[in-house]
Amino acid sequence: MDGAWVSKMDVLAVVLAVPTVLTGIALLFVQREQSNRWIDLAINCWILMNVSWMSSELWDAEWPLAPAEVFLLLGVVSIAVFLLSGADRRELSTFMRMRLRRP
Repeated sequence: MDGAWVSKMDVLAVVLAVPTVLTGIALLFVQREQSNRWIDLAINCWILMNVSWMSSELWDAEWPLAPAEVFLLLGVVSIAVFLLSGADRRELSTFMRMRLRRP
């Protein structure tokens, strides 16, 4: 989605926004641990912030920037809750080192 947006492929960016949002939502249901859900929620907020920002630029509209700011704030709050909950911070390293594993 971001690559298409940066490359000025507006239609492709909008099309790719749909699976990006759906994948983020699915991520919320895949995780079993409650502490990881806060990070997954932050990821979803980031995705929705990007979609709002992209919408603002693509359609030259100001109104999508307000939801983008709300999603940014909610994402920061989600990360703060994760960190303050006493959850194992090593869980963040798993998120930062995502790789395909060989079978």
